[in-house]
Amino acid sequence: MSDSPAETYLRSMLDINPVWQSASALQLRRKTLRMPNHDRRQTGVDSDSVDDMVAKHQNRAKARETVSHLQQQFFHLSDEELSTGLATLNAEEVPELAPTIRRLQIAASERNSFVTMLADKKFDRELVIALGKSVVLPQSDAGYVREKFIQNLTTKNSRKRARETSLKIQKAYPDLFALERDWLTHAAKQQSVRTDEVRRSILAQLQGPVLWNLDRLPNRQDLPDGLSRPLQPLRAANASHSSDGIDIWPNLPIASQ
Repeated sequence: MSDSPAETYLRSMLDINPVWQSASALQLRRKTLRMPNHDRRQTGVDSDSVDDMVAKHQNRAKARETVSHLQQQFFHLSDEELSTGLATLNAEEVPELAPTIRRLQIAASERNSFVTMLADKKFDRELVIALGKSVVLPQSDAGYVREKFIQNLTTKNSRKRARETSLKIQKAYPDLFALERDWLTHAAKQQSVRTDEVRRSILAQLQGPVLWNLDRLPNRQDLPDGLSRPLQPLRAANASHSSDGIDIWPNLPIASQ
């Protein structure tokens, strides 16, 4: 069953971006309501018929479907299927999808690079897989992938491998690195960032009316670098108090590191 003229008008109008297609929106309104066009400055582009606007709406909807399909099946499609799908997309016709189309094109040119990295044991496999997902999935899904990977960097070794792999990607695959520069850079800095957070957390817990037992803390081997020094004045300040304090070590976030 075909849409009524009102439904067709509404669908076409909702598909127009008022930022750069305001003239087209006004022209569509005039034509639909059969209003006279008093603006002599209207160009041929603004004189699209309702049929033309409907055709554009359908083309944009098809482009969105194609992009969604490529994002979900990116690593399952053959080279020919991927190339054909990308060839049907015209970023000029769907400017709101232009950044996504560009990312997919770059990722497609580097798709074999993921196979190479996964075969190289010097690369962090989990980071490579997360990178593959983040460069092709919709931003909402990609954001979840990035955040989950960062949260899983819970050991010194995992942070080291992430840092080394990020540097390798930057050097060997600069185009891929450019797509996720902020995230990869953030992953590479996780060790120092985590150390600062732990230091602030411990010092915050040690500041207060509760008497802590500090005797064990400076001698722990896995304290972050630079933490022993700021603990010294706190230890000295508590030296005159009873040693029956509370052992906070099991509750510290670095206890499991």
